[in-house]
Amino acid sequence: TATTLLALSQQFQTLTSELHILSKGSYRNHETIHEMAGLLNEIQRVMVNKKARGNWGEYQLDWLLESYLGSSSVVYEKQYSLENGMIADIAFHLPDSNQLLVLDSKFPMENYLQIINNEGQKVMEDKYRALFKTNIKKHIHDISKKYITNQTTQVAIMFIPSEAIYTYILSEFPELVDEAFQNHV
Repeated sequence: TATTLLALSQQFQTLTSELHILSKGSYRNHETIHEMAGLLNEIQRVMVNKKARGNWGEYQLDWLLESYLGSSSVVYEKQYSLENGMIADIAFHLPDSNQLLVLDSKFPMENYLQIINNEGQKVMEDKYRALFKTNIKKHIHDISKKYITNQTTQVAIMFIPSEAIYTYILSEFPELVDEAFQNHV
């Protein structure tokens, strides 16, 4: 009947209109996904390059400090040259003291990622766990030797700009936390 055909025609037009809207949305979603993939590739390129990753860690540290402390050189200075020739990522000027509190940023990612990528493969996982532990221990000792001087407090801070890595150290290697305390880091 004519009424049925008219109703079907209207439903077809509505369906066509809705498909057209969905198609536009799908195209936009595709563009968004493509843009996100590009950004993820950029992040991956930064994270696999040790120097770029270090710069990223320092950027995060700078952002946190500026967000919470402002950018006053009275409070802290970036890339501070110590009397022993070492350059600290951050040197905090402590109130009523001539000594500095030094902070050094470390981003120990290579062996951590290898641990994650080899999960379930005991031999490889153990290998990378041992290498990761050695890396962290070296960072602790380097920071202690370089940044605990007569010019600084008898404590230095190691900043790890990855919560996942920091949490992993705390949960899997409590002996490294003890080592850091023993070395005043």
